[in-house]
Amino acid sequence: MKIILKWIFVTNIMLTTYYMQAQIIRRPSPGIEERNTDDEEVSKYDALTADIKIGNLGFFGNLFISGKTNVGYQITPWLNGGIGGKVFYTQIFVPSAPDFKYTDLGGFAYARAKVFRNFFAQVEYHYTSFDYVSPLLTGANISYPTIGAGYVSGNGPWKFGLELNFLVNELARDYQGSVLEYWTGAFYHF
Repeated sequence: MKIILKWIFVTNIMLTTYYMQAQIIRRPSPGIEERNTDDEEVSKYDALTADIKIGNLGFFGNLFISGKTNVGYQITPWLNGGIGGKVFYTQIFVPSAPDFKYTDLGGFAYARAKVFRNFFAQVEYHYTSFDYVSPLLTGANISYPTIGAGYVSGNGPWKFGLELNFLVNELARDYQGSVLEYWTGAFYHF
């Protein structure tokens, strides 16, 4: 019964969001023809995309915080690709002793495809320098892919949303201590 109620709740929120956005979208008046954009000069900057995100947060017992940013180019209205960088910061609190601090830095290339108006699928290929964690995880530079999906909402050039990425490489999962990365933030020209 709880599963059915959760399904109804999620469906209701999704439908409400869809209908609210449909009310905001401005439609052309009858009889007015759309302008021909072939004659107009389109700015090069209109094809650029960018994301600024934070994620993988944890504040209880230890501190975990991550940041991710990327810049891309819109290849088609539904496909874009680009490059980005990310940083993971971890602080393990140890009573009556110095805390353990780890900083992992990485870069990545990505391709993103819009599946529907607000949903997308994404693949990324990362190169990350992981810090020393333990005698078993002494630090490494690892190349690994991720597969992800996300949701964005909003009007105008800036939208806000959520992204989940599955780490395909087992060693990368060991260093991050997680199977998934989760991110929330702002998307420019989604």
